[in-house]
Amino acid sequence: AAYDDLIENNCRQIELFEEIARLHYRELLRANQALAQGEGVPIGWKRLRLEDICSQVRDQADPTKIDPDTPYLSMEHMQPRSISLGEWETAGKVNSSKLRFQRRDVLFGRIRPYFHKVGVAQVDGITSTDMIVARPNSEELLPLVALTMSSDEFVAHAVATSNGTKMPRADWKVLKDWRVLLPRRSELIDLSERVLPVLSLLEFLSSQNKLLRSARETLLPKLMSRELNV
Repeated sequence: AAYDDLIENNCRQIELFEEIARLHYRELLRANQALAQGEGVPIGWKRLRLEDICSQVRDQADPTKIDPDTPYLSMEHMQPRSISLGEWETAGKVNSSKLRFQRRDVLFGRIRPYFHKVGVAQVDGITSTDMIVARPNSEELLPLVALTMSSDEFVAHAVATSNGTKMPRADWKVLKDWRVLLPRRSELIDLSERVLPVLSLLEFLSSQNKLLRSARETLLPKLMSRELNV
């Protein structure tokens, strides 16, 4: 019960910090009311395409050459509407081609995009080829890329432009043209300085939960078998 309470408390903190990151993003976009009314771009801002601030990574990984301890993250490990990607397994059972990703890449689950599975990688690893791996052009652009791709508006666009009926898939060739508002450098740096520490906190809390779950799963069978007594 003590382990469960700690894990639940960390999960609540993760939700809180994620909302803080989104609030910083929304405040930035509200900086100019004329923008929301379609009257133009604020002075010093730029209207770019998503591919101007990040790139799709398609680094194929041969399953026969992958270290079995390599983190493997699939859509099953992602929580809807959560940018924290703190769960994964290892690549020991992987037997098909995968994509490599790096810590702080943005992963977008393109199968059934209405599941809203988008997050920031916390480790280097591999993932399904049905994942879009987006790499920001610089660290200071990471908050803008991550919060744009995880926004309700972007996900709705991915859903509306997806291909297929039973198993719709989002298409990077369409998503890369999503219009992004790039703020002045001072505002971009301010967003980065506010959000990057939040992402680090999310990584810390997620790592704590992995350790707590591992300890709980190790202790519980011993308690049930009375190998350990309370």
